[in-house]
Amino acid sequence: MDNAVALVQAYLHLNGYFTVTEYPVLETMEGSSHRMATDIDVLAFRLPKAGGLITAGDRRRSESSSRSPVDPDLDAPEDRADLIIAEVKEGRAELNRGATNPDVLAAVLLRFGRMAVEDLESSVESRRRSGAARPSSTRLTPRR
Repeated sequence: MDNAVALVQAYLHLNGYFTVTEYPVLETMEGSSHRMATDIDVLAFRLPKAGGLITAGDRRRSESSSRSPVDPDLDAPEDRADLIIAEVKEGRAELNRGATNPDVLAAVLLRFGRMAVEDLESSVESRRRSGAARPSSTRLTPRR
């Protein structure tokens, strides 16, 4: 892992996110073979009401005093889960082709987003246009 990815990962950890770095996204080729389409530098998932930095062993503190505030620039919702798909660059920022590929975004959202399938296309397009997507449905797709 390079230093920039490690820095972003540490920042997100301090803000209550679980992270996966350099996550490979595979695509199926002819003949049922697979290849790596791209990798996502950082996937970060935050549960509702997740705390920031919480120290272990201090059981006397109240919930409000032991949770550090989340950086407001993250615009993290308190009432629902949040998923960040991040491309990390040093120097001039530029998304790689794979990170903007609708099939790659759909694969990541289906794998980690647990959204209703009917929200997938609009969420991918919203993510590509504005950098953010908020599914209209709060229904989760059933796991089979």
